[in-house]
Amino acid sequence: GGCILAAINRNQLPVFLLANVLTGAVNFCVATHETPTSRALLILVLYTLTLCAVAVGLDLTNASPLSLGPLFSW
Repeated sequence: GGCILAAINRNQLPVFLLANVLTGAVNFCVATHETPTSRALLILVLYTLTLCAVAVGLDLTNASPLSLGPLFSW
């Protein structure tokens, strides 16, 4: 609980951007108004787990938007 919240706090920008991309992908691929409750709950759980896993993964590797710069320099 606490470590996930700390990881999200330390990686707010990438988590926010990923959340927006995932939201757009779900809205594009799923007819949300016609989705049964069980499928909607599954989507929400997978969405939340994905965001938490990315935040913790970035935190464990000490990756931040600034430290990723050398990976993309030509």
